[in-house]
Amino acid sequence: MDTASTQAQDLPTALQRCAVSATPWFAVIDAAQDDTVPGKARDAGLLAQSLYAGERGAELEHVAPHLTTFDLNGEFSTWLFDHWDGNHGILLQSSASFETLRKHLKRFLVVKNEDGKTYRLRYFDPRVLRAFIPACTGAELKNFFGPVDSYYAAGRGGESVWSYAWGRNGLSDQEHPIRKKEVPSASAAARDGGRATGSLTVTLVDTADGAPLGGASVQVTGPMTREAVTGEWGDIRFERLIAGSYQVYAIDQEMRMGESTVAVTESGTQIKLFCQASS
Repeated sequence: MDTASTQAQDLPTALQRCAVSATPWFAVIDAAQDDTVPGKARDAGLLAQSLYAGERGAELEHVAPHLTTFDLNGEFSTWLFDHWDGNHGILLQSSASFETLRKHLKRFLVVKNEDGKTYRLRYFDPRVLRAFIPACTGAELKNFFGPVDSYYAAGRGGESVWSYAWGRNGLSDQEHPIRKKEVPSASAAARDGGRATGSLTVTLVDTADGAPLGGASVQVTGPMTREAVTGEWGDIRFERLIAGSYQVYAIDQEMRMGESTVAVTESGTQIKLFCQASS
């Protein structure tokens, strides 16, 4: 592992300086974290397409990972950088065409472990990528990178950017501290139509064994209604919810259910929801 940079920079500058090539930028963004994100990219004039295909892909559009073109100085990058700590996706550089890159990235949505069992790999979640890449063998990394020159992911708490590149000398991975952008106070900045807004982070846990429930559907209803799917560690974050009282419902593919009532505030709210098998 390379020695981490010690001088904090703003995020765009850090990305420009740690870029390993002059090839185009792309992003893989996670609609399961916020289903409005692909639309934000398209509204900014970027190409955004789900990594899922066919009729099933159309059904899962609102929770699917999307490959998008990316401009470090564009409108969408401003939004993404302001939400760098929200685990909305990862960045990458490649000289490949959009469709070639999309086909490559689709290959790793479902992978096999050493026992031959298949599992979903949410590599587009910065937390997963940071754990996955260091655990790979050289052959696995060569396969995972393919036409990708480099991957970039938010560090813990969004306080840095990790860069990963694969070349003749093997893996180069480095953490670059970033200087967080100053924002107005919550009371001034978190508004929606004049009403205060906040975030809600929900973590689902199986009552039986305490294991996180990834891939479960979570719905919040109250002043606003939202629905999304939990990540591998059983968590999901809803942003820009109008402050107030919400009902939170959860159900996964094995019909384990849970529900709770929670107050969303401007400072943000976190809850752990215990789920058990329905009778």
